[in-house]
Amino acid sequence: MKSRKRILLLTAMSVLFLNSCSDKIVEKPFISPPFAGINIDYTEFVVHAEKGDTLLFNSGSRIIIPPDIWIDSANNKISGEINIKYREFKNASDIFLSGIPLAYDSAGVKETLVTAGMFEIRAFKDSTELFIDKNKSLTVQLASNVTDTDYNFYYLDENNKNWVYKGTEQATANPKIQEIEDSIRFLQPKRAFPFDKSYFALNYDAVLDIYFKDNDNVIWKNRKSKLPKRKAEKYGLSWSGINCWQYLKYHGSSYEAYQMVWQMVGGKKLPRWAKDCYADKLTHIGNNIYNMHLTAKDKKTSIRIKAIMPLKHLFAYSAEKWQQDYDEIMEKIKIEEERLAMQFAVYRTFEVTTPGLHNWDRVLKLPSRIMVKGDFKFDKEMNENLASVDIYYFIEDNKSFVKISFSSTDSLMLVPDSTAKFVAVLSNNEAAFFSSAEYNKIDFNQLKANPAYTFNMKTKKINSKDDFLSLVGLN
Repeated sequence: MKSRKRILLLTAMSVLFLNSCSDKIVEKPFISPPFAGINIDYTEFVVHAEKGDTLLFNSGSRIIIPPDIWIDSANNKISGEINIKYREFKNASDIFLSGIPLAYDSAGVKETLVTAGMFEIRAFKDSTELFIDKNKSLTVQLASNVTDTDYNFYYLDENNKNWVYKGTEQATANPKIQEIEDSIRFLQPKRAFPFDKSYFALNYDAVLDIYFKDNDNVIWKNRKSKLPKRKAEKYGLSWSGINCWQYLKYHGSSYEAYQMVWQMVGGKKLPRWAKDCYADKLTHIGNNIYNMHLTAKDKKTSIRIKAIMPLKHLFAYSAEKWQQDYDEIMEKIKIEEERLAMQFAVYRTFEVTTPGLHNWDRVLKLPSRIMVKGDFKFDKEMNENLASVDIYYFIEDNKSFVKISFSSTDSLMLVPDSTAKFVAVLSNNEAAFFSSAEYNKIDFNQLKANPAYTFNMKTKKINSKDDFLSLVGLN
């Protein structure tokens, strides 16, 4: 390991020496996406500068632009239509793929930021970049799923290559979530269709009565007909053998118990002997729920049941009509649930006075870290190219990453984080991974006694954002 690092160091020094002699030192841009053609896209809006506007982003974020805030580099007021470019970075992988650093120099102390959401906003008049006039601002309400209270607002000073602390403000709950949840609650059908096994009629005679409209002669002639049974089964309706003629009130009308569709509640099941028994008594508890007392020869029990609807109301519509109505309701609920899934828990609001990159962050604190000697082994020959490889340590459930150089792997920080993983950028379309699954095999108790670990990196091609997220286990 030491000899390899010595060779790498000599190689790196040689490259620097040759570059200095030719006066052609090549340095990566401060913001440099690691993979070719993979970045977070902008959404573009057209705004009338004198009127301002309120813009809605797909995530639910809101951008409030007052009128007459834009100037050019010569402080000239801008009028007419302007182009707003906006994009969001939900997590560390979005930030990483865009080549944006999370390193932070706080008065000479090197820190790493943990993000609760980042955004970039820029404005242009034709091809001219615009700025916000002094003492004016626009408002960004950034949608975020990070609800913790210890996050502050930072602006990326791209000239000085550092994040600048701008202030803080508490997050506010997203009111859209409650609105959609209320909508789903209102849409919920009172019962599933067809009925499950908890729904039943008291006996088959009730089914015959409703089907043949209480015509005793017709019922007697058709007692063996399978049509009533088949119809009831289309609704998912079963029946017991309970006889009960006690009257009850349902939505202001009187019905005999056997005329109702019932549902078992409280988790108790009908006993087998209830196929031929009597209900001595119905005791009303409330909300259409009753205790039914059953007797058969020497057996007694009570069950808790709920009156769902009169049987005649169920049979008034075909099973196909009930199913269609139920399916339509469930489709509406599905749409609302999809809307709910897209919502973020809170809004983080701040007044923006300078276009560019802005981030809600806190400083990374890792009290349980262990310093180890790390060895990274690749499944392909790296040779001298290893000196230029950047390795990134993703932690905090994809809310942060630390950039690691090979010169510091003898003193590598590790934390017992089940979401941690390593990504090494090998070229503009290739990376090597040490997955969370592999990381979770590390025995940290053993590591404290012997602080050294070898990371076996697996190489993969990266052709898209989905490729990267899938391979690193972040999708």
